[in-house]
Amino acid sequence: MLAFAKETKNFKGLFSVVLFALLLASSVASATLSSAPNCGDQKSSGEAPYDLTKHRDNVNEMAFRLFEYLNGNVSRVALVSRAGGDLSDHNFRDPEEQKYTHTGIAWRHSEDGRWRFKHLLNVCQGEGSDLFVQGLAPFFNDDPFYYDIVIGVPSEDLQEEIAAILEDDEASYRLTTSRYSNIANPFVAEYQNCNNWVLNVIASAQSGIGDMEGVIDYYAGRGYRPSAVKINWLKGFVGSLLTANMTLDDHSPEEKRTRWFNFASAASLYDYLDQSGELILWDEVCHPAGCNIPLLELNSYDR
Repeated sequence: MLAFAKETKNFKGLFSVVLFALLLASSVASATLSSAPNCGDQKSSGEAPYDLTKHRDNVNEMAFRLFEYLNGNVSRVALVSRAGGDLSDHNFRDPEEQKYTHTGIAWRHSEDGRWRFKHLLNVCQGEGSDLFVQGLAPFFNDDPFYYDIVIGVPSEDLQEEIAAILEDDEASYRLTTSRYSNIANPFVAEYQNCNNWVLNVIASAQSGIGDMEGVIDYYAGRGYRPSAVKINWLKGFVGSLLTANMTLDDHSPEEKRTRWFNFASAASLYDYLDQSGELILWDEVCHPAGCNIPLLELNSYDR
């Protein structure tokens, strides 16, 4: 699969500008599926380590790039993954190098034709999670490590089935668990990370199965291969004790012995769709300045 940085045209038609204005308005007005607590008081009260005006401009630029990509290449549904953290110091297997940590599903709503995201979010870095609906701009506004994203487009038929699940809140929630772990075992229904939920939605859309246990059996039977991350004993023990959004409880004795822990990564979602013959497009859309430039560098006061 060839990744590329999609260049935004210098001239943006009036029609696109008007649509994007509606997009930004809907990103503010879109209701979440539950009221998330305000986590701001858990962060430092000091100055942000970067220029917030630059950050806002970069968020809007990337949201517009995504908006143009979706309008030009997608009829109903696309998977979109962002880089929530720096993964360069982690040891991975399948694939060995990874960049993207969090996946949401963008879809064009059947009622008003506007693009929205539905995704599972860990609430305030605690042990819980919930589903949220947002516009495109907020997807980039959660302090990502890079602004770059990767987009995967399923087959047309699968897009319609996924959209039906997204627009049915009960169907969406049947594929979740409120217990969050960032390295949740994708073959056990006890815990979940954001990519687990997306995988569940894909498998439910493929099979017509509507419960977590059923979709896990389904994608396991179709050869889904998780990624694996190496966690040394001390880091795993201390992390599981001190970090509310990570646990090793759902992993097998063999994983704990070898310290290689299976989890659902963004990369594993696209590999699964590709192996299923239902990935029709896969592209990387980068910041205008280039790929792999950290947010802190792009938003530096000295830049």
